[in-house]
Amino acid sequence: MTDPPFCPNVDELVRSNAAYAQQFSDRGLALRPRRQLAIVACMDSRMVIFQMLGLAHGEAHIIRNAGGVVTDDVIRSLIISHHLLDTSEIMLIHHTRCGMLAFTDDLLKAGFEGDPAAETLLGQATARAFTSCHAGAAT
Repeated sequence: MTDPPFCPNVDELVRSNAAYAQQFSDRGLALRPRRQLAIVACMDSRMVIFQMLGLAHGEAHIIRNAGGVVTDDVIRSLIISHHLLDTSEIMLIHHTRCGMLAFTDDLLKAGFEGDPAAETLLGQATARAFTSCHAGAAT
C-alpha cells in the first residue's frame, strides 16, 4: 500500500477561514465556557468532540493530544482553564482503536533514534513505513 501524494491544505483552509470569519458572529459567546467544563481527548481526527457529546460552541474547553494523555502541558492548560476561566469539571475521553495503544513513547523514541527493531515494530503498528530521524544519514 502506498501513501497518497502530498497535497498542501493550508491555502484552502485559510480561504475557508476568511469565508467563515465574514459570516461569524460571536453570538454572545463568552471567553469562559458556559458549562464550566474542560475536556481532555485524543487528537484522533475521527473524534468530533462537540458532536459526540452534543455540545455547542462556547460550552467547553477542548484540550487534545496523541492518546489524550495528561502531560505537563495539559496540566498547564487545565490550570488556566480552572483558575482563570472558571471551569469546575474535567472530562477525560479515551476511545476504541486508539493508535497510541499500539506502541509506547519509549518505542517511538527508539525508532526516531534509528533502532531497526523499533522501526519495524512502529511500521507494523501504524501500517506504514516508519522513517527515523537518521534515515539517509551517513553512518
